[in-house]
Amino acid sequence: MHELGLTKELVDIVALKAAEAGATRILSLKLAIGALSGVEADAVEFCFTVVSKGTPAEGARLEIDRIPLTLKCRACGVTAPTEDIFTVCARCGSTDVSIAAGHEFTIKSMEVD
Repeated sequence: MHELGLTKELVDIVALKAAEAGATRILSLKLAIGALSGVEADAVEFCFTVVSKGTPAEGARLEIDRIPLTLKCRACGVTAPTEDIFTVCARCGSTDVSIAAGHEFTIKSMEVD
């Protein structure tokens, strides 16, 4: 489960940023996790409780935006969420599509005290 290591690194990063801002506590943390990121959001939630103990993030509210796979058609320009990376454009039927969203594993914001 690589989410444990990722979440530990995440807590280290936000604790450092909070300290740089003169904060002693992290109240909330908002993440974006994409469907293609290879990161299980539920596992991050579980690991966050464990790895944040004894850190400024302990007890922080964790909010995760789950970003669906979204493709953009290069032929007609339509952008749409999909379940399947190997698909055709819903509007024009073109197979010339690119990934517009879904790879994210980012910190969107944090609230500190």
